[in-house]
Amino acid sequence: PLSRHTSELVMAEKPRSIVAEGFRSLRAGLPYISDQPIQTIMVTSFASGDGKTFNSINTSIMLAKTGKKTVLIGLDLRKPKIFDSFGVSNDFGASNVLIKDKSLNEVIHETKVPNLDFIASGPIPPNPNELLLRGAFSEMMTELKSKYDYVIIDSPPVGLVSDGFELFKYSDALIFMIRHQKTPKLALDFFKDVLNKQLLSHVG
Repeated sequence: PLSRHTSELVMAEKPRSIVAEGFRSLRAGLPYISDQPIQTIMVTSFASGDGKTFNSINTSIMLAKTGKKTVLIGLDLRKPKIFDSFGVSNDFGASNVLIKDKSLNEVIHETKVPNLDFIASGPIPPNPNELLLRGAFSEMMTELKSKYDYVIIDSPPVGLVSDGFELFKYSDALIFMIRHQKTPKLALDFFKDVLNKQLLSHVG
């Protein structure tokens, strides 16, 4: 359902709303995306404005509300946004960890939602794609998976940059956002093409 609420944290602040019910339905459908256990979920879309950050946030809150320790990580290193919703700055985050400027523990923010932490994208680097190919990214994901029951990745749009395809290698499931009266129909052709080429799988 379309959210008309002013806050993006609908699952936390409007838990009885029809929008919140939509995320509970999503939770019920998650096990059917993959026949393997799902711990890492990537949320992406064809282009900006399709709602992937909104859905990343509320999917994370929804999972945290089940009592599972959850972390949301902003990995749109080109156009960071997610920090706004939690009222913090983007002065440090994942990009600092990837260049080994800070440790992972130094960039984790606690939220007011029990069981939910988040990591901002951090300062915009000159080489986002190259950072994701470094061993430091693999090390960061391994450490996060050892600390949390769920790791939710808010990724860049896969129709615009290649970063999302690198991130998917570390994901157990992918949620591909299509927004009514916003996502262009050519996005569906693009999506079918990448599925046929097996660049993505385990998709909802």
